[in-house]
Amino acid sequence: MKKGVSLLFLPLFVLSSCSTSGDSFTKSDKIKVMIERGANYVVKEGIKEINPGDDCTFHVSFIEGASLISVSYSDYFINNETDSSFDLTLLKVKYPLTVSLEMSVDSFHYVIEDSKPEVLRPIYHYHLRENTMDGYPYFNEEGYLPVGWNTKADYSGTYIPFGSRAPYGETTFYLQKEKVSDYSLFTYTKETQGLFLTSYTGREEKVVVPASMDGVDVYGIKKGTFSNPSIKEAVLGKNIKVIEDDAFTGTSLETLYCCDNIERVTSASFPSTLKTVYFNAEEKPRFSGSYYDTFPDKIDYLAKDINKEHKLVLFSGSSTRFGYYSPLLEEAYPSYQVINMGVFAYVNIKPQLEVISAFLKKGDSLLSSPEFDPNSLDFQMGSDPHFEWNLFAFFESNYDLLKYVDIRNYPDFFSSFYSYNLMRRSMPTKGYDVLAKHYDDDDHYHGEETYNIEGDVILDRPGNETDSWIMQPLADYTQNSITPLRVAALNQEYQKLLDKGIEVYFTFSPKNRNCLTKNSTEEERDKTETYLKEKLIIPVISPWKESILPGTDFYLIDNHLSSLAAKERTKRVSRDLYPFIKKA
Repeated sequence: MKKGVSLLFLPLFVLSSCSTSGDSFTKSDKIKVMIERGANYVVKEGIKEINPGDDCTFHVSFIEGASLISVSYSDYFINNETDSSFDLTLLKVKYPLTVSLEMSVDSFHYVIEDSKPEVLRPIYHYHLRENTMDGYPYFNEEGYLPVGWNTKADYSGTYIPFGSRAPYGETTFYLQKEKVSDYSLFTYTKETQGLFLTSYTGREEKVVVPASMDGVDVYGIKKGTFSNPSIKEAVLGKNIKVIEDDAFTGTSLETLYCCDNIERVTSASFPSTLKTVYFNAEEKPRFSGSYYDTFPDKIDYLAKDINKEHKLVLFSGSSTRFGYYSPLLEEAYPSYQVINMGVFAYVNIKPQLEVISAFLKKGDSLLSSPEFDPNSLDFQMGSDPHFEWNLFAFFESNYDLLKYVDIRNYPDFFSSFYSYNLMRRSMPTKGYDVLAKHYDDDDHYHGEETYNIEGDVILDRPGNETDSWIMQPLADYTQNSITPLRVAALNQEYQKLLDKGIEVYFTFSPKNRNCLTKNSTEEERDKTETYLKEKLIIPVISPWKESILPGTDFYLIDNHLSSLAAKERTKRVSRDLYPFIKKA
């Protein structure tokens, strides 16, 4: 039976068996003992007759996550306890008795309709913020389309797409629904899979596509269906699987609600005005437990109020994930909450920073350490314009984070989403309970946690046996690679943070000294450092010499530090930060 802090007190329902300790009484002498019904427990036989003075045992089964708080009869004991049941024995009952149980359960309350009972789901505490349930199976109101959850009954609260993570402190969610647009405004063709919309004559700013018409599911949207420039918002249900190119051409679409089970779509399906997309999760997650899946967990910690004056974000790719031991920074700067947001170097930093900055305030800090591998330079320096397919894997277990990404900046957003879904179809389904903190980069499960709450890899990592090149492409520390175009792009990203009052600093990422190009001589590295100090709009706090390390300091690849080397590097960076951030 789950123990811990209770959020709610709920009534309950019941299973039972009684035992007696004597048979000296006649049937007319017996007394009745009853357990009251409740909503989250069950007793097989809620009423039993016993001899006065005997014990009576009830077998109580309860919903997952519940805990017994109190029994209205004071003399009792509990035994045979499991995660879903226990035996409750009432001792020496002398008089007829009705007993009530008080149980607590950490649960989400889902209100589908006022006239229907709430749907309760346990909070499993898998993540700092738990994933909400899918509301589609519980809603079937003609003329309306569900679009997600809201923390207020009048929809004035926080909106959460189905499957996305609940805001801190919220446990009651109301199903948000939209009235569908007038059926007569649509034309369609009937094909094997279902209906394909072909035109819409409405002039409203919001179009809500019906889930079905004439008893047939609306399956797709044809080219040219929506063309009125008055349309700024569109709501699509889970039945929509195909959106053809130019389906919304000519509209002024800015906001889209849809599901992540779309099978065919490209960026050409939508106009360049589309800024915000909300995905309801209808597909089972596939990337749970991967290092991609650490991103929403790290954001959960970033979003958590832990009574620190400031936040310090460590940011780049996996060299940051493996390159710090954040508790040392928190020890050195106790007024700072440190969050290691490093995940993967080969994806665009821009959408990541859009999300991260949404959780930072004036006076918070970000420490940037771009990786200089040839295949990651454009991603790491912000000069890459793409939204790569695997960025969607960052958001799979909390699509709600995409609301912070302005997709007008990524013309291939939906084309990459299509590639992402193609990739997922070849992968086994998982659940939100498969936790990244119990896996390594090779998807091997570990009983102990492989990440700490700050987001550092804490899996024990021995250094390479020899001081040698391990496996990565050679990194170029010259101005042939660190070009004015790339530096300008990086400055643009830094400026966005600075404009919000966020303090930004630059330090070099760790690199195996055996993994450098021949042109990356010490002289050229000095020139590159000088160039960055002159051209970057933020302070370069560390010399490159502290980042180029022996091969024995690395684990498996040439920029993943061993456990010991990560702690030593953290100490050096902590020292380098001292002149720039206030030491509490």
